Amino acid sequence: MNMNKRNVVIIVAFVAIIALGGVLLFISKDKEVDNTINNDVNIVYDISRQGELIETIEDTTIQGVVEMNRNGYIYAFNGQHFGEFGFEMGEYTSTNIDNKNQECIDYFTLEKYDTNYIQEGDIIICKGDLKKYYMRHCDLDTKDNPIIVLKADDYNKMKKETLSGKRETTITVGEYFDNNGEIYIKYEMLDKEYKLPFVLKFTITDDTEIKGSLGIGKKLKIQYKDLNVSIDELKLKTIEVIEE
Repeated sequence: MNMNKRNVVIIVAFVAIIALGGVLLFISKDKEVDNTINNDVNIVYDISRQGELIETIEDTTIQGVVEMNRNGYIYAFNGQHFGEFGFEMGEYTSTNIDNKNQECIDYFTLEKYDTNYIQEGDIIICKGDLKKYYMRHCDLDTKDNPIIVLKADDYNKMKKETLSGKRETTITVGEYFDNNGEIYIKYEMLDKEYKLPFVLKFTITDDTEIKGSLGIGKKLKIQYKDLNVSIDELKLKTIEVIEE
């Protein structure tokens, strides 16, 4: 083999080694990502199993806002998220539920489905044994009980009916930040035998009229600038504190 051919072979071998190293590095990184995803999934969907069991409440009925339904778990949150922040409500419970393909019943139509019917934003109502763990994590064993599903679209219609005065509600201050004018307003909606509250976040502007002194838990009367817009676009016209 002459010198030129030998140099060509060496160069080709060197390039091949670099290419193989790159492939191996990519595979390694890919596995790391997969492991991270799997670990995150375990944390999200099975976090309540990490810790000491402190209490079991048998045959209790809970309700929560669905955040996820995948990888064998249904996770419900005890409130609403506003970006990276959340607002918790005592009427709801954060819990993990094993997806055992339980029977699901639509809240309004009473039609029966499997657990694929449950989607993010739905309200679920179910009975079972609630296991409470350290750090406030919970599991619910639904046993043989069906899961009642209030679809997100129906829940939003109920919200609009409440805001327009078609449904009775008690309106209170959930949280108020005077420094930036942000206010969380809680609407306590009652339907059938269930309390189905929701919270809206507003920014109080210079043209928002405030009657009374705002404080957490105080009851309110609200007027909006325009009820014909979507819920997310609602703006406050008047906030009146009901003194008791």
